[in-house]
This record gives sequence, C-alpha cells and structure tokens, in this order.
Amino acid sequence: FSGDEAYQWGVVDKVVPKGHAVDAALSLAWQIAANGPIAIQASKEAIDQGLTVATMEEALEIERQCYGRTLPSKDRLEGLAAFAESRTPNYTGE
Repeated sequence: FSGDEAYQWGVVDKVVPKGHAVDAALSLAWQIAANGPIAIQASKEAIDQGLTVATMEEALEIERQCYGRTLPSKDRLEGLAAFAESRTPNYTGE
C-alpha cells in the first residue's frame, strides 16, 4: 500500500515526498533528542515493554512505573521551570 494509504489507515503519522524520508527522520530525531534524557529513556522503555504485554492494564502499569522514575528528577523540574519562564530547558540528565 502507498504512504498516503498508510496515513489514512493510521499506520504512520506523517507522509513526506519521495526522497525526503531520511531528512524527515533526522528532523524528528533531533526534536526527540532536545527533550530530557531521563524522559526519553523512560518513554522508550515504556513503548518497548508495552509491546510485550497482553492487556491495557499491564501496559498502563509499565507506563506508570516508567513515569514514576521521571518524577524525582532535576530534569523534570527544569522542564517545568523552563515552560513557566518561556525559555528553552537545559537538561542535564539528573
């Protein structure tokens, strides 16, 4: 099936012109990398582990655990402060 069909069916979130996939992927990667490393790691773990469980309840428990690890981080507080101050956050991975 085509990229447009994949988009219509909800298989992909974005369709780019032929020959621009790598540029679009790198742009998305940079957007993700600009976020806090602790949150990125927790999100990736939640996605990876969530794909291995059979029920929504199990998936939500994984998400809760992963999110819980971000709560005590300095990066979470930095993100909140940066948002409140309308500035770019300076994440440290702590």
